[in-house]
Amino acid sequence: MNSTLNGGKDGSRLGSPALVEPSSYFNWMTLETVKTAGGISIVPRPTPTKAITILTSVIGALVLIGVFACCLFSATAFLWALVPIGVATTAGTPALILYYYRKEQRLGPVLHFDSEKRTFELLRAGKSFPLKEIAGFRIVTDHLGEDQVSQLQLCAKNEGPFLLVPTQLHHALKAMLKELLAFAPVNAWLCTKDSKAPGGWREEVFGRNTSLL
Repeated sequence: MNSTLNGGKDGSRLGSPALVEPSSYFNWMTLETVKTAGGISIVPRPTPTKAITILTSVIGALVLIGVFACCLFSATAFLWALVPIGVATTAGTPALILYYYRKEQRLGPVLHFDSEKRTFELLRAGKSFPLKEIAGFRIVTDHLGEDQVSQLQLCAKNEGPFLLVPTQLHHALKAMLKELLAFAPVNAWLCTKDSKAPGGWREEVFGRNTSLL
């Protein structure tokens, strides 16, 4: 595998891949890329009210089916266990989803790339970097317990990495990265934890700007 992560032609150094902590992970994408007249941004998604309503209805229906089955077969012990669990799940799941979306919306936009000024603005971090100071993007994938999690990171040549998007949805990050690379002419890598790979990480060049490596 290429060694650009540990020292590119321009002398930049991204260092060994690692998850940026602390962070929380969710299996719904609460952030998205938005194209603007002057570039592209990573911003909070609008709350998916319809999807949350459908999910809540499905959970509620499954709970009712369980209650009906318990009554049908006179499984009183299971019924008394199912009812509180069912109520907590039906109410708690949409509440948790809403919490994550509202949290991201309060924090505001994450990143903006200005195509004209050729600058990256890390809006939550209060930092700005010209394009020439950016080493590239990378998606870092590792395990936390039994869960596989991924982070989209931005690496400056002398600072960072900066966490942009944490998620359990690896494929969604790859789609997001493709959209970013269509505007931002930088390098990108996929870094996956692999005990069998040299250094414990499997590293792949990603995107269409590999000529810069």
